[in-house]
Amino acid sequence: MLARLFGSIKNLEYSDILSTKEKQKRLSICNLCEYFRKDFIYLFFFKKKGITQCSICKCSINDKVLFEKEKCPKLKW
Repeated sequence: MLARLFGSIKNLEYSDILSTKEKQKRLSICNLCEYFRKDFIYLFFFKKKGITQCSICKCSINDKVLFEKEKCPKLKW
């Protein structure tokens, strides 16, 4: 339940960390996406300013793009 409220990184256990170049590539795709949020929202009304979030999977984008096995819910990367 907490994962649903705060977002999650699902494939952390066996995932390699990506290079800075690949991370930047993913971030640039996310920044142009219609589901990109500038502020992390949880419980529908609390915000964490400056922490980006995907409005589909509710993950923190900065954390999600780090790991090789993570996938965009819209398969953009």
